Amino acid sequence: MITLSIIICTYNREVLLKTCLDALIAQFPEFSQATEVIVVDNNCADGTAEMVKRLGTKLPWLKYVKEEKQGLSNARNCGAGVARGKYLCYLDDDGKPGEKYLMWVHHVIKMRDPDIAGGPVFPYYTSKKPRWFRDEFEIRKHHHKSGFSKTCSESGGNFIIKANLLKSLGYFSPKLGMIGDKTRLGEEKAILLNYRKTVPVESQRVFYSQECFIYHHVPDYKMKLSYMWKRSFFAGRSVVEIKKDGFGKVPELLGAVGKLLVNDIIPMAFLKRENDTLIQATNRLLVNIGKISCHVTNIFWKKT
Repeated sequence: MITLSIIICTYNREVLLKTCLDALIAQFPEFSQATEVIVVDNNCADGTAEMVKRLGTKLPWLKYVKEEKQGLSNARNCGAGVARGKYLCYLDDDGKPGEKYLMWVHHVIKMRDPDIAGGPVFPYYTSKKPRWFRDEFEIRKHHHKSGFSKTCSESGGNFIIKANLLKSLGYFSPKLGMIGDKTRLGEEKAILLNYRKTVPVESQRVFYSQECFIYHHVPDYKMKLSYMWKRSFFAGRSVVEIKKDGFGKVPELLGAVGKLLVNDIIPMAFLKRENDTLIQATNRLLVNIGKISCHVTNIFWKKT
């Protein structure tokens, strides 16, 4: 009986995907009866299809499928459609599970029976970091200890959810998430937010496990300020698009501008943020500018 379906959506990252699969293969002997891995090819133009199919001839638990409709959300929904597991575990193609990742995921599922679960994401590198670049810029750690949480977030590259719950929540929105190389964010955050809105607080079962960690590859282009600023800007836009609280209304726009001044511009001007770097402050500033731009777009261009 399949308990866990690991779904890896990929787009032109054959080498990194192979690293991810190798990390899983090393852990599989103990869990091969209860786990399957589904690679969703979202129109790769490299050798991804041949590599996965070749591995699949030797690994019966590895499945290859293709989703021609471009977009990460489309690929994730495709994987959910063919998965047989009670739980779906979404990993990024440039992720690398920790050495005991499968053991801990199965432990959390068996002992905690969460609706949604996940854990930290730490960076790994294949090239030298710039001197100014800190690991913490790429660390995604949304809770300080293992346990159920009514408020924690979960990282999209380490996202575990009951299959029937994802279906009831309407799957991932194609309006959110990466499309090819185009930066878009927020598809898993929308799922979590929808869950928290529709399930009574006392019944919510979102588990955060410090032991269920993965590593995430950081390429050269992500260690550039231009990329970090771009990502922060679109992260801000995605927050507004997901929540749609006062979406594109003047009072909400004015509120966002006020928060920008109080939380970012004034503290930056007087260097009042404790334990903060200029890069982190600028990233946070651009998140809020992204929020404002989304409100402005929907006020003046009526895009919803």
